[in-house]
Amino acid sequence: MNRFAKYKKSKRLLAAFLAAAALSLTACGGDENAKNIQTASQEQTAAAKETAAADTEPATEEKKTGVDTISLYLDHKDTGIHELAEQYSSAWVKGQDIVSFDAFGCDEQTFSSNGMNFRDLWESYWTQYEGYENSRIGYIVSFNLKSGEEIRQTITQPEDVFSYRNYIENYLYDDINQVQGEWYSHLLQSEVNDKTRMTSIKFTAGENIDEVGDTVTLTAFVYNSENDFDENGNYTGNVSYTVTIKNSAAG
Repeated sequence: MNRFAKYKKSKRLLAAFLAAAALSLTACGGDENAKNIQTASQEQTAAAKETAAADTEPATEEKKTGVDTISLYLDHKDTGIHELAEQYSSAWVKGQDIVSFDAFGCDEQTFSSNGMNFRDLWESYWTQYEGYENSRIGYIVSFNLKSGEEIRQTITQPEDVFSYRNYIENYLYDDINQVQGEWYSHLLQSEVNDKTRMTSIKFTAGENIDEVGDTVTLTAFVYNSENDFDENGNYTGNVSYTVTIKNSAAG
């Protein structure tokens, strides 16, 4: 074999070696790229699962606190028994009291004072609810005149009762913030503060009681903030109790 043949053979061997080396490097690079692609794909899949899980998790609702039960009661002072009121009937006579109701944070059919004063009895129910400090009592009085006119008034302040007092007089009482056992009068607007609770309401026949239909509806409700009312001042909450007051002399 001449020198030229040997040179060609060596050149072929070198070319084969370089090709093999390049193939090896390409294979190694391909393996690394494949690993990188696989890792990226796994990370994307995991992220997608986390996003999907977050989307399907139910939204956490804000916990509502405050008194969630209210009812109206007749106070039988001679026996110390409070009786759940549903409907009350009596003859309405101009200038005379019709009925009074006490608002309690419970729904028992009857309960006894067991010798407790009104404040202790009332607080034994009201303070059992978380956030009771922010809960207040309001009322809605509604009735029709014989002329067909409808009167409906939401009451959150003593001054709210004046718009219809020629027909029916309402008097509000804060029985809690009083010296227990002593006489006190109805609540005045000037006496209202953050601690005021309108725990009872009295009905008296007004000057024009003869113009009122035979039924008055009273609703007591619990509110915690202005968010419990719409833009027109109407109660939108869901803690309420309603009684009807009938004129037995009507007809």
